[in-house]
Amino acid sequence: MFAGWLVGLVAAVLWRLPNLDAFGLLNDEGAYLMWARLVAEGYPLYSQTQSVSAPLFVEGLAVAFKLFGFSIVGGRVVILTTFVLLAITLSRLAHRLAGWPGAFVALAMMALPTPFFQLSRQIMAEIPATLFAVSAVGAAWRYSETGNRRWLAVSGVMLAISLLTKTLYPATALPVAWFIWRAEKSWPGKWRAGLAFGLPLLMALVATVSFFNWAAFYDQTIRFRGDLRAVSPWDWRNNWQAFILFARPLWGIGLLAGAGLPVALKTTRGQAWLLWLAGNFGLLMWHSPLFLHHFIILLPPAILLAVEFMQVTFGDFRATQRRPILIFGTILTLVALFSAPTLIRLNRGRLNITTGGREAQAADVLNQVTRPTDFVISDSQLFALLANRRTPPPLGDVALVAIKAGRQSADRLIAMSNEYDVQAVAPWALRMVWLPDYLAWAEENFWVHKVWDNDHQLYFGRKLPPGAPIPNEQSTRLGDSIRLRGFSIDAPAARPGQPLPITLYWQTDAPLETDYTVFVQMIDSGGKLVAQIDSRPLRGYFPTGQWPPGAVIPDRVDIPLPANLPAGDYFIIAGMYDLNTMARLPVQNGAQDYINVTTITVK
Repeated sequence: MFAGWLVGLVAAVLWRLPNLDAFGLLNDEGAYLMWARLVAEGYPLYSQTQSVSAPLFVEGLAVAFKLFGFSIVGGRVVILTTFVLLAITLSRLAHRLAGWPGAFVALAMMALPTPFFQLSRQIMAEIPATLFAVSAVGAAWRYSETGNRRWLAVSGVMLAISLLTKTLYPATALPVAWFIWRAEKSWPGKWRAGLAFGLPLLMALVATVSFFNWAAFYDQTIRFRGDLRAVSPWDWRNNWQAFILFARPLWGIGLLAGAGLPVALKTTRGQAWLLWLAGNFGLLMWHSPLFLHHFIILLPPAILLAVEFMQVTFGDFRATQRRPILIFGTILTLVALFSAPTLIRLNRGRLNITTGGREAQAADVLNQVTRPTDFVISDSQLFALLANRRTPPPLGDVALVAIKAGRQSADRLIAMSNEYDVQAVAPWALRMVWLPDYLAWAEENFWVHKVWDNDHQLYFGRKLPPGAPIPNEQSTRLGDSIRLRGFSIDAPAARPGQPLPITLYWQTDAPLETDYTVFVQMIDSGGKLVAQIDSRPLRGYFPTGQWPPGAVIPDRVDIPLPANLPAGDYFIIAGMYDLNTMARLPVQNGAQDYINVTTITVK
């Protein structure tokens, strides 16, 4: 039987593997990933990296990224691993209820529901939070069977971890309290059992939070919820409609769980499942705003109630020989199975999300025109990560609710863009349209505005701020009207095998009719060319024919240095040529067709 269950678990995991690297505009997933990446890179959570999330999920992802390197697929593998652990844990509880048939039922009910299918292949906190909440309830049940209060301490720690992963399951305290109430016969015993559960819970919460800046933690995770509630007031009608929308494809599980209600009323453990379900449902209906992924909290107690029904129908038949119950249960189970094709069809639809089209094109452009160390601002952090770029740590999340709550404003984004020298802005998820003043600022402060459609755009090519000094200022003329006004070496040292980032500052005195190509070369002391890069300005997205006269144009280039480049001093030269004729522009009043920019030392 175990081998069959294991085959089912492997099948459930394999079903989730296709398109594990697919791109989707899921705001929460992008936010979690970005926060974890920034923490892994040394920006402490809350004090520098702003996040509205409970700490353990972000910190856990950050640990994985430190150990194995950052990748979107790697983050999703972490979630899939916690899904496997959740399937094992819930199946174990079901096995204790109804043997191997119960374990199979629990596994099937985890493999088919759309929330479990979707969330187990996305980087979201719901799956790990559910894992620890189920573990907390399982430990409390174990206490009720053995009387060993150490299980209550385990339950308290597991619940604390769940809440510190995502605050989805505070109602888990209800079944735990019920197990305590029914197991302890005296008031002193009830108090001691309550402390055995509550003290580890409280200590784990306090100890974890103490690692962070308390004021920042409170502002971002608690006060933010109040701001959010102010702009998104509770509306039970909308929540009820969302519940109906969620429950409609899951009617089979609901049918079996409902059949388990009268069974549950007869035992302490069944009453605990019922309390858990009722508490979670109450929290769900109170939540605002409510999204479909929040409904996952209803599934674990519903699955346990369904297993209770299956146990009474089939597990107890040999002992009782109650054929009417067997017939009724069989019919009900067969009816519930008719919901499976709908769930399979919905889950297959999730597999149709593919990476491509404008997202892949735009990510490629963003990757070309910015450097890995650059900060960018986007209302889709997953898009920024697709291009392997970071957002400024204080950005948090450009969510619509944050904009409505005043947590994100145009002035805040402008100040952040200047502080972190943001090199690109990507309105990509229909949120920045709510900040028109920031988009106007981006239009004014970047040379290139590339548009895929009205909702998907990219600003890049940061202009030199008015009045800002030009690094290493000079005025060397090329041809009749182009001048090199300055340069900067954008790295602390030149090292073999690593790109050497350089910014050249150009200016033209008159409109140019030719689109020139810029060359930057590294020459050794013997005059030998050792490295070079040729490109049109801003990777070809801002050709010289579009340069406005008088404007200073920063052109960032990265010279690929050979891995075997010997240490020593090298000359950096630059110039321009017409790609059609290969004729270089001469240096005015000079005999050469290149500019001696600077000398660098390779170590």
